Parts: sequence; structure tokens; C-alpha cells
Amino acid sequence: MSSLTSQIDRDNKTSFAEREDIVLTFHSEQLKYYKNRGTRNRIQYYWSHTAMLILSGAIPILIYSKVGEFLSAVPAAVVGMLAGMNGFFRFRENWIKNSNAAHALSIELIKYKAGTPPDYSANLEPQATLDNFMIRIEAIAESALTEWRTLVSMAPDPSELQSPKRSR
Repeated sequence: MSSLTSQIDRDNKTSFAEREDIVLTFHSEQLKYYKNRGTRNRIQYYWSHTAMLILSGAIPILIYSKVGEFLSAVPAAVVGMLAGMNGFFRFRENWIKNSNAAHALSIELIKYKAGTPPDYSANLEPQATLDNFMIRIEAIAESALTEWRTLVSMAPDPSELQSPKRSR
């Protein structure tokens, strides 16, 4: 087997309880990572969109109050930057991806602890169920990474973007 738990067993002659503790700690770290990232991305998404809405609403008010062209243009420029940041950093997509990974990790722990067949069946040796659990953790993390790579590859290369031609 190529899982981390089998490697630990071969190299360190650790007990099953020690191996299980290592895998559960790894699971806990992965879960914490994806939850934190999901929460951070959700907050960034909400704050940036809230700011865009408020600033967009302020533009006509500033124009009507005749505070000057410069001050009237500032909110529009900030809205444009925030929209660009949302497109570049993909807060919403990352929030969903990280939250889905955290949810999948949570479900996998429940299945492991409950002995849900077929991967965690009571008919299997404890080491086999632990190996299956580690394989599933790795698969969930790999899936999130693959999704991230797909999102990154879809982003346009700034050097390939053409600026609009100006009419004279």
C-alpha cells in the first residue's frame, strides 16, 4: 500500500493506536485548513460585494451633490478594482471549493468512526480501515487541488490581454 499509514508501520513499528492518532491528527489539520480557507474566502467575497454595492450607490449621490469630478470618480475606480480582485482571486469559487472539501472530510470521519461499509466495514482489519481512511483524506485533498488548478488554468494570462483600441 502506498498510504502514509503503511509507511509509518513499516518504518517505525508503531502501534495501531499511534498510527490512528497520526492519521486523525492529519485529518484534523486538513479539516481545519479547509474550514479556515472557506471562511476567509466567504468573508472576502461578502465584504468585497458589499463594498461594491455601497460604492456603486454612492456614485450618483456624489455626482448630484457636485463634489467634483475627481471625488465622484473615486468610488467607480474602487468598484472596478474590487470587481477585478473578485475575478482574479475568485473568492466565491474558492469559498465553495474549500467548504466542499471541509464537508467531505467531516463526512469521511463520521463514516470511519461509524464503520460504514465498504471502506470501513467491521469485516475489515483495523489497519485496512485506517488505510482506507487515509486514502480518502488524500483523495479529497487531491480533488480540491485539482479543482484549484482548473480554476487557475482558466484565468487569462495578463500578458495576452489586449487593451481596447482607441478611436481618434
